Amino acid sequence: MEGYADIKNKLYQQCLGTIEDRINTARSAMQTAQQAANLESKSSVGDKYETGRAMMQLEKEKLMFQIQETLKLRKVLHQIKAEEKSEDVDLGSAVKTSIGNFFVAISVGKIDVEGTVYFTISLASPIGQALHKHKKNDKTTFNGREIVIHDVF
Repeated sequence: MEGYADIKNKLYQQCLGTIEDRINTARSAMQTAQQAANLESKSSVGDKYETGRAMMQLEKEKLMFQIQETLKLRKVLHQIKAEEKSEDVDLGSAVKTSIGNFFVAISVGKIDVEGTVYFTISLASPIGQALHKHKKNDKTTFNGREIVIHDVF
């Protein structure tokens, strides 16, 4: 079995890769929207031109918001020290429980590390709040179900 630091590092790197992909995709879409706005020529029907420009501006604003939110997620990730072993569930912890395995960081879905699936969750999520500050062998409840924490690292 891989060491705890190796597992956490792989989880961290996959989360970071997902975030970097999101940032790059949004920035590329932003460039495309800007190029389309620059190529938009004023037609003889002024309203059509203004409507098109307004729609492109709304799209650019939406993309800028996505970039800003994704940059916030990246900032959260940068707070994690994957090489440190956790004693209790907190940001950067990997947790094995009776209902599944979790990586407490940001929510980017499932990540498979050497055949073991981890669900990435944030501390602000309901399951993150239920697990927060618990230690190995603790019990907690989530949605009326008892959860046994088998390991925290």
